[in-house]
Amino acid sequence: MALSLVYERTFERTLEEVALAAIDLDTPLVPFWPLRGAAYDGRLLVIGRSVNGWVEDWTPRQLRDEAVRRSAVAWMRADAEPKDGCRMRWVTDLWGARDGYSTSPSAFWRVLRRIILSDPTAVDAEHWSSHLVWTNLYKVAPGAGWNPGADLQRAQRQSATELLALEIEAFAPQRVLALTGGWIDPFADGLRLTVTPRSGLVEGVGELLGRPCVVAKHPMGKPESPFVAEVLRGFADLGVPIDGSDA
Repeated sequence: MALSLVYERTFERTLEEVALAAIDLDTPLVPFWPLRGAAYDGRLLVIGRSVNGWVEDWTPRQLRDEAVRRSAVAWMRADAEPKDGCRMRWVTDLWGARDGYSTSPSAFWRVLRRIILSDPTAVDAEHWSSHLVWTNLYKVAPGAGWNPGADLQRAQRQSATELLALEIEAFAPQRVLALTGGWIDPFADGLRLTVTPRSGLVEGVGELLGRPCVVAKHPMGKPESPFVAEVLRGFADLGVPIDGSDA
């Protein structure tokens, strides 16, 4: 399930395109390399919109240098793909942390916890996040936090679509959950996303690159129990229930 050299080169190209398109060359940017849990067995790949702050940052001025870009990609890959341990353990390790960042206040992680634990016999409840692959639509976000603006989105969208397609190929998920709402719409053609629209917290169910896919709103500020129920119903309707129930 390792990401390929093609993926690595595409990611480096993404950084170059973002750097060349930037007007402010000294505003820090955080690139994101997808994380695969050590217990991932194809159960679920989740797509967010972008990271809201992350581990390391570089400026566009730095990323215009080929040697820096290659070094950045190597650093990100080593950080995301440790030889020992589970990189997705950070979610459970920081759950309820009293100092620094805590994952438990995040609606994104809370609903994912409830979704993945909907079949408690299938997962390690203590380290539930280790059963996921986590990626994002946009691989480069502002270092200060929040989602990329329109210019930063446009600069990377084509390459980001290619990266997502390579991720789906490499990780071969049985289910894809896009917690993105309409943010995924510009990626639809490149990802062969075809969904039947729904009204509610789940906006559509269908396929993404031939994989069963549920597209839901971002969960922040949404009622969590109905949100989780709609997502589980969506996968069940697609014939791939995640909670161990019959479709």
